[in-house]
Amino acid sequence: MKKIILFLIAISLSMALFAQQESQRKPTKYEEFLSKTGVIVKFVDINLPKISTNLSSSIQTCIRIVQGSPNQYFYVLSKSDNGLLWDNFYSNGVAMIEYNDLVQVNKALDRIYSESETDLEMSPDYLKNVFITDDGFVVGHYVRKKQACSFMQLERHSDPIYIASYSKLVSAFKEAQAKIEELKANEGH
Repeated sequence: MKKIILFLIAISLSMALFAQQESQRKPTKYEEFLSKTGVIVKFVDINLPKISTNLSSSIQTCIRIVQGSPNQYFYVLSKSDNGLLWDNFYSNGVAMIEYNDLVQVNKALDRIYSESETDLEMSPDYLKNVFITDDGFVVGHYVRKKQACSFMQLERHSDPIYIASYSKLVSAFKEAQAKIEELKANEGH
């Protein structure tokens, strides 16, 4: 009988701890924006070119405009294999990078790229140079065995996605920023 009671107490404590951790998770900027109630919100997606990975697959990308008051712009990256980017928004493997964070990611990518030769010359056993957004998107490179490899993680604790070409990664992010800036400029027209 005592064993059953101890077992039930242990399960109850585990469940309470999990619930507390889940309730303490900070919502993303996208989730915060969508949590507003009593307003009409329209979603508009504009597809952008895919980003190639090292595994002969690709990351689908688009700009998501959340039309509200005010409009919000997100660069969306998804591991979706079914070709339907919008069907994958609420599953694992999606990054929703808000415009201001995208600007910071582009600055960080420029800096990380400028440091890549120095990182390689150091010949470390292992070195990782990354930028992490407030919402947990991670991008950067690591150096191991005198080779550098670019990667990103769509969410803070997700598996890394290794990128086939660092220059194409940089151009994809810059293209996304330029597209959002174009859309913002045409917003009132």
